[in-house]
Amino acid sequence: MMEWIGATILLLGALIGAFQVWMLLKAKKMVGQPVPDLDSLEAAEHISKGLTLLYFHSPNCAPCRRMSPIVDALAAERYAVVSVDISQNPEVARNFNVRATPTTILVEQGRIKRVQLGFLPGEKLQEMLG
Repeated sequence: MMEWIGATILLLGALIGAFQVWMLLKAKKMVGQPVPDLDSLEAAEHISKGLTLLYFHSPNCAPCRRMSPIVDALAAERYAVVSVDISQNPEVARNFNVRATPTTILVEQGRIKRVQLGFLPGEKLQEMLG
């Protein structure tokens, strides 16, 4: 019986690790691609101009609740930030292949420049917008 429990835990760990690697590879593949159609997003006009940070979050996500005030502060400092609640804009999240929150995507001149998965501190976000 104990061998089954150990094997099950090992298999679960391997599956979770494989899923995380898959998500990272999908994110890396997006870099350099043009921004998908954003007609349903209010702030779409900002994205084609200059450097813009897209912040995908969910109200049920604990790391998002920690990161949202940091992103809001950056927006208040006049950085180009578009906050996308995936529960309100699921189609936009699907177009960007967002599978987990928080996800930040840096867009420059209408192309995806960088994709970051997970919580990022304020310093890292400011560095991205540099």
